[in-house]
Amino acid sequence: MREDLKGVPDELRATRDDVERKLSDATENRPAVEKALDLKLVLIAAVVALVVAFVLRLVGLGMIPSLLVFLVLFGGLWVGLSRAAAPRPPAEADSS
Repeated sequence: MREDLKGVPDELRATRDDVERKLSDATENRPAVEKALDLKLVLIAAVVALVVAFVLRLVGLGMIPSLLVFLVLFGGLWVGLSRAAAPRPPAEADSS
């Protein structure tokens, strides 16, 4: 049991290194992933979705529908903002 517990830190370090490597590969291959992890974009999406859900709740929409609107709007805004903010590769000119 003690030997198993002594090996845990080494396994955690290996797992952390593996996750960091995969994350850096993903951000290099897909710039939208890097922007999706930007806290500023996440907060903007959350605030806008929260305000809309709060207004809908004040108008008289129920709690569950307001929560569903918040979740759908938050996810859509997060994906949309991260794709809009991600750098695009230069367009290839048509040579014909």
